Amino acid sequence: MDGSSNPKTENKYHQKLSHLSNEEDSCDFNSKRPREEDIERLRDTRTKLLQKHFGYTDDQNPFGDEELTEPFVWEKNEKFHSLEEDLRSEQPDKSVQSKVVSLYYVIKVQNELKQLKQRRQQYEKEKSRQTESKLVNSKGDNDEAYREWEAKGVEFDLKQTVAKPLMRFKQGRPKLIDKLVLMVDPDFTESFPETFEPNNLFKNLTDDDVSESIQILNAYIELDKIPEYSEYFKNLIVIAKDPREKNYEMSGVTQMVAEKIDEILSKKSISELNVFEKQIQKKLEEGVVDTNFWETALSRIPYFKVILLTLIFIQACKYVSSVLNPNQHDSLTELNQQENRYRNEADDESNIRDKVKEKESSSIKDREVYEKFVQYTKLEEGEELFDEVVKLTDENTDLKAPMYYNRVKKGFEWTKYNLAHYDQDNPPPKQIQGYRFNIFFPQLKGKVPKWKLQKDENRTETVLIRFIGGHPYRDIAFRVVNREWNTDPQRGFKNFFDNGVLHLYFDFKKIKYRR
Repeated sequence: MDGSSNPKTENKYHQKLSHLSNEEDSCDFNSKRPREEDIERLRDTRTKLLQKHFGYTDDQNPFGDEELTEPFVWEKNEKFHSLEEDLRSEQPDKSVQSKVVSLYYVIKVQNELKQLKQRRQQYEKEKSRQTESKLVNSKGDNDEAYREWEAKGVEFDLKQTVAKPLMRFKQGRPKLIDKLVLMVDPDFTESFPETFEPNNLFKNLTDDDVSESIQILNAYIELDKIPEYSEYFKNLIVIAKDPREKNYEMSGVTQMVAEKIDEILSKKSISELNVFEKQIQKKLEEGVVDTNFWETALSRIPYFKVILLTLIFIQACKYVSSVLNPNQHDSLTELNQQENRYRNEADDESNIRDKVKEKESSSIKDREVYEKFVQYTKLEEGEELFDEVVKLTDENTDLKAPMYYNRVKKGFEWTKYNLAHYDQDNPPPKQIQGYRFNIFFPQLKGKVPKWKLQKDENRTETVLIRFIGGHPYRDIAFRVVNREWNTDPQRGFKNFFDNGVLHLYFDFKKIKYRR
């Protein structure tokens, strides 16, 4: 029948087609791989071309390559195709075969990419580490070189600073600090006739001169130029800085009290300062009322120790210089007599101190009363401290001046004139409206101090108030405005003596303007 077919014949036909298809695929697959004869042909061709055009052979070529004529073979691709051959040899289903090959290839590529990424990261880390190491080493070398350069620069500046005193001396214009450092320089043979008082060494110098002096002393210390005198240089720095570092407000005492403390301490020896220091420390530990006063005194003791040590050192240097100086005309006998005189004066020092101990103790009592009063007395609005002491022609300087804490009252009133010419933003000028005098006589026994008004020479706008206490106090006077007082107690007038303090408070009568 036309539409019929033989199943056996059809099955054989399909098997034959399948076999031919497999052979065709195998041929196609193998045709992609280079055969041995192809490789040999390529090798011969490559050898001829290299010999013809370049004259290169495997034995003679500038690259040292003994396999120069060998064709390139992709070994990994060969391995991949070998795997495909193994899979095809079992003749599995074509779709499965294709999927397996694709999966293998994907996994293979992923692994290669992963390894490549890891190698790249490792390379970047190593490169970064090497770069950082180079930077650190370079920075360390640069820092060390910079430090050496900087140290040499600092040393050069210090040497220039140390050279200033001798240079100025040779030019005939030495400063005070030049003399103080050259005096102890072993290479300097000259001597200075001046008498140096440590307590007043730097007080009359300008701030620039003091700063330069401190700079020179620090240079001597840092260079260790004269190491045996480094303590002397440090003491001079303390003395130079002291006047510039005083702050009476921070210490809690007035300037007058601080100056009195310095006056007392300046008269004591080192041993007495040590004893006084222990006594003050004991007072502060036990608890005293006026801590500001005693803390200020305690803080000033090291300074006066430095003053005494510097004085002793300078005297010793001048003495040694006078003995060793060949131009000195004084005989050794005279020098010995001078030394003995100094020793006798030192031996008599304790006797002299005993004579003034009573005065000093009484002065301390005065200060205790004074500080206690000041501590509990505050400035009111419009008040200012008043310190216009007038030197009297007939005052007895053998007696001590009483301490005082005076205030002047200043202000203004809104009179018609002031209202017409001023306002709150531009107030009228302040005028003196009164005074508050507190004069301290704590050692007066059995008598009351007095005060009186007297003329102020040829001046009519001012008068003098003279306070008279008697022994052991001398008279003290102040210049005030010559106006009529308001003596009404309800208007602030006070005049009494209590607990060793004379109080005199008064305001002036208000001026009434008439048209």
